[in-house]
Amino acid sequence: MMRIYKPFWSYGIHKTEAWLAEMAIKGYELKRFNRVTRSFHFNSSSAKHITYKIGYDRTKLNPISSTLENDGWAFVDQQKSWYILKNERAIEEIHTTPVRSGIIRRNNLLSFLFSTIFIVITANLVFHLSLISMNLFNDGQVTIVQSPLWIITYTFWTFLLALYLLSIYSFIKLKSENKKLNNEHNVMDGLYDSCVSNSRKQEKQMKKEGKMIKHTRFGWMYSPDKLEEWLEAMEAKGYHLNRVNKLGTSFYFIKGEPRNISYCTDYQNISDENNLYMHKESGWCHIYSSYSSMQKWTIWSKEYEEDEIKPRIFTDSIHRIKHAKKVASAYTLLFLPVLIIYIFILTLQLPLLNFSFSIDTLNPILYTFVLCLFSSFIIRSWLYYFRMKGDSQL
Repeated sequence: MMRIYKPFWSYGIHKTEAWLAEMAIKGYELKRFNRVTRSFHFNSSSAKHITYKIGYDRTKLNPISSTLENDGWAFVDQQKSWYILKNERAIEEIHTTPVRSGIIRRNNLLSFLFSTIFIVITANLVFHLSLISMNLFNDGQVTIVQSPLWIITYTFWTFLLALYLLSIYSFIKLKSENKKLNNEHNVMDGLYDSCVSNSRKQEKQMKKEGKMIKHTRFGWMYSPDKLEEWLEAMEAKGYHLNRVNKLGTSFYFIKGEPRNISYCTDYQNISDENNLYMHKESGWCHIYSSYSSMQKWTIWSKEYEEDEIKPRIFTDSIHRIKHAKKVASAYTLLFLPVLIIYIFILTLQLPLLNFSFSIDTLNPILYTFVLCLFSSFIIRSWLYYFRMKGDSQL
């Protein structure tokens, strides 16, 4: 039996599957794998053409349905939530594939974790560099004192640097792999398509003719209810939302007849494609989705008649309040640590300022601006929560 270690195999599912198929062609058929030691164990056999598929299911149930079994898929091994299937039929004869949603959700969660690590370490580096620059700009001296426990200090910073680089590498690899998984067999085709079908050429023509207008709204995600009201008011005036740009800041409208359109914004801490399927099946029109899989914002619309009840994605007040609280809590957790660090830096810098314009004043001015900006994001998100809570009591 041959054993091969691949520490980052789960970062490249397609690459690992292709590698397993190549090993089978060379006469080494996969017998089992170990998720802890990140190793794969092979038995010597005759050369075969085998298709491998890797899956992830936290329910730990039998990953092979009757449909997969009838299509030639067989079980190789399962380690906790991870499992590997194989199919010895020719590729053109295989018509089914295991579900990948479990891997996508896991990758999204890990991406969120590594991005958080990156932000925390970066914030700490900025904090320490700011202290050093503050001393230098004030003609101070930076004295490096050798640590009595130098091996611990060097070990810590080496570990921190390795973790920093690992977070960057992992985030990039996981995002790239999820993109491949989402596009696998066109599973996601049409899911993120907008209801609008106008081409860029048509848009340019409409702009020249004055039929299309553009509005910019920054930071609407901190008060999404205000955005919904504004979009619905624009529709009532006869301005139909055509599309939203990739950043979610520019809204393009086409002049037409007044309509009754309900707009709803949906926020997910981690992207879940099942929600998109569910809303589309309910008749909602997909307008916009933010690029990030973490803190995923989606804008939906649905037309209704004058005598109909206005449709809503969150039909009861309890769900609306929970949604608003999730938004406020997420942005508080995101911005509050940075605010605490900046406040601490300002308390150190302000007593040293002479309040005359110089390069020494640039840092405190920048920190104060960021402090006010991030504070407004937190305040606006909590005001949104209290508005939803107040509406439920009416």
